Amino acid sequence: YVKGHQSTFESVFSICALHFIPLRNIRKRVLDFGSMIKPGGRGWVSFNAQRMVERDFEFIAKYTNNHKSLEGAVDQYVRTELAELPFNVLVFDVYLEKIENGMNGNIHIVIEKLQD
Repeated sequence: YVKGHQSTFESVFSICALHFIPLRNIRKRVLDFGSMIKPGGRGWVSFNAQRMVERDFEFIAKYTNNHKSLEGAVDQYVRTELAELPFNVLVFDVYLEKIENGMNGNIHIVIEKLQD
């Protein structure tokens, strides 16, 4: 989805289209997403956190031991992965909830690509 679209768009929006990846790959996907934005442009991406966490049991084992909640573990992990990106992270939010047959939730990230 990125090929041929580097620095093409002033704004990019994605809702639950990039979530069938392990959580450990979120940094690469956010970098790919941001690469499509022109300098000075913005992007909003929403990942389905349930799908991402379900596919990354290594993450769960490593990060949940230090947190009272899975939501806190996901929040800390994603904050670490978003550090030192070539664009500003304007908004970041993790929302997870347990439901009858598992969990539901999203990770929202709003970025602004730095001017050259």
